[in-house]
Amino acid sequence: MKKIDSLRAIKTKPALAVLLGVKAQFLTHTLYVLKPATQYKTFQIKKKNGEIRTISAPLGPFHYP
Repeated sequence: MKKIDSLRAIKTKPALAVLLGVKAQFLTHTLYVLKPATQYKTFQIKKKNGEIRTISAPLGPFHYP
């Protein structure tokens, strides 16, 4: 089964948590308790042309190695 088919077959949060490899409690906390502003660190860097680029990098358990 393709990954997209696995995702489409999901009907519950616990099933989604299993697919993502996280605990259902973590998924619920992330979706309904944490505020988006606390999940990212925002900073700016200068581009080659001198313009500023804003980067929003995930923090903590949201960071992908």
